[in-house]
Amino acid sequence: MKSLNDIASRSVLSLEKLVRIEEYIVNTGYITSEKARRDMEWFIIDLGIDEYYFRTTSENDIARHLIALSASELIALYGGSGAGMQLIGEREDKAVYIVEDTGEKTLEIEGRIEKNYPGFHLESYITKKTAQSGPFRFYVLTKPVFSAGKGTEGVTPFEKAASGIFLSRAVPETVLRYREAWEAMDGMEAPFVSVSVKPESDETRIMIGLKGTDHRRTLTTFAHLLASYGVSPRRKYVEPFADGKRITSLYFPRLSNNVVADLRRDLNVCLMLPNVPESALFFSGTFSPQTAMYAVAAAAVTHQFLSVMTEEYVTLQRALKDQPEARGIVDNLKLHLLKDTYSTARISATVANNLKIVQELFGHFRLCVGGEEESSREIEAKRIRQLIDREVSKSKDRIILQYFLRFNESISITNFFKIEKACVAFRLDPGILDPVDFPERPFGLFFLIGHDFLGFHMRFRDIARGGIRIVRSRSVDVYAHNIDTIFSENYNLAMTQQRKNKDIPEGGAKGTILLHMGSQEAADRAFKDYVDGLLDLLVELDANGNTTVREILFLGPDEGSAGLMDWAALHARSRG
Repeated sequence: MKSLNDIASRSVLSLEKLVRIEEYIVNTGYITSEKARRDMEWFIIDLGIDEYYFRTTSENDIARHLIALSASELIALYGGSGAGMQLIGEREDKAVYIVEDTGEKTLEIEGRIEKNYPGFHLESYITKKTAQSGPFRFYVLTKPVFSAGKGTEGVTPFEKAASGIFLSRAVPETVLRYREAWEAMDGMEAPFVSVSVKPESDETRIMIGLKGTDHRRTLTTFAHLLASYGVSPRRKYVEPFADGKRITSLYFPRLSNNVVADLRRDLNVCLMLPNVPESALFFSGTFSPQTAMYAVAAAAVTHQFLSVMTEEYVTLQRALKDQPEARGIVDNLKLHLLKDTYSTARISATVANNLKIVQELFGHFRLCVGGEEESSREIEAKRIRQLIDREVSKSKDRIILQYFLRFNESISITNFFKIEKACVAFRLDPGILDPVDFPERPFGLFFLIGHDFLGFHMRFRDIARGGIRIVRSRSVDVYAHNIDTIFSENYNLAMTQQRKNKDIPEGGAKGTILLHMGSQEAADRAFKDYVDGLLDLLVELDANGNTTVREILFLGPDEGSAGLMDWAALHARSRG
């Protein structure tokens, strides 16, 4: 049996700490002194748990985790074939999970963590494979403790925003790294991503900073993304802050520059996928994050704008032009028939049943927004139309997929391929709107979609003003109505403003933000993502950091957004 001196010589723990750990274990009565020392060597040396854990974890907690993992090892050893070892210890202020490091088990536990402990500090470590079982992944969650109050001028300084436990336990270089990330997040609404190399262990370290996103399932989202790359982090940390920021750190065996570049891009996109059926194609491993996000956007535009006008309807509409009440009834009837025929569910099913064609449509989208020659885009569009006609048997599905092409061709500018973005935003050619449904053509039309919302902005003159309305849904039925009518409402509100302004130089405008059903409490976050997405399209930075303003929007307060307009103006100034 090894002595404690021998264990101390090979670990970061001092002999004094090892003595206290041994005393704690033996005093529990769980195991003998001899077994305690063997397990200590196994846990501290043989499992290869990162030194940071031992530097920052109390002796009592190390002893508790050792006992838990030792018990789990016994379960795996004597539980019979396929015992499926798992140990869960949950309390109100802390939790410990130990599971076999398989994709299914870790995904299940991380989903449980996100549900039960969303605002907690998290540490996760992987162990080496042992002769009996493993490797294990274990998770340690603790409730953060924040200092009360703010600093001067109402601003929360880092020392008050960070948890007291984090500040007392983390080594100075770690505190500095988190401080720099936390400060960098102040000037941006997009996710903060930093990649560096830890030379001592030859590890790639990726830090991801998010604001006000406790409702997002980031752990499981990252797990799906990393599985698609075939990489697994050795350890994970999640550090929450009192001001709503949260920083996740992932440590990998050294990754190549190409993998890092692709991960940076996909981390941004997968974080903004909303809870809609098209996003599930990423989580199932069918689509990449970018392809899934394209499908989400194209499906949303198709549901809002697709209009199949029959000759009979146009004739009836003309006949009723002098009877506004009757025409209104016919228009509402047409809207309901159209939305029922091309519902969000029907469009999602069309995407799911035509995966290959949607991949081709995404390729065409890349050509359209990538500055390719018009002749190349037209040749590709013709080929895809022929593919749709040949391989899609149902006429309604063909109409939906052909509208994806129309969406591609209507995009004048987008931030889709920008590495740092808070949502995806598109400036669309107003010609995409059917003149029968929308007789007066807008001057400018923007469409935005992100994790928490779907939004539009339109104006009828170059210089126009109007408010930004945040639309909530108190039930699933109300949301179903709102998702069918949000663009029509935006158009009618902007048109009303235009008519009000007929005798002044400024035209009418309006913006709408429809919160997704699961994001009813995320209005502030959605508004900030919306404004930041618009600014991606309005402001351009050259290689020297100089700002060019492409166009100007004048936004005003409306339902739900009045308290956010000062922020919007200041954020726009900070973006140039």
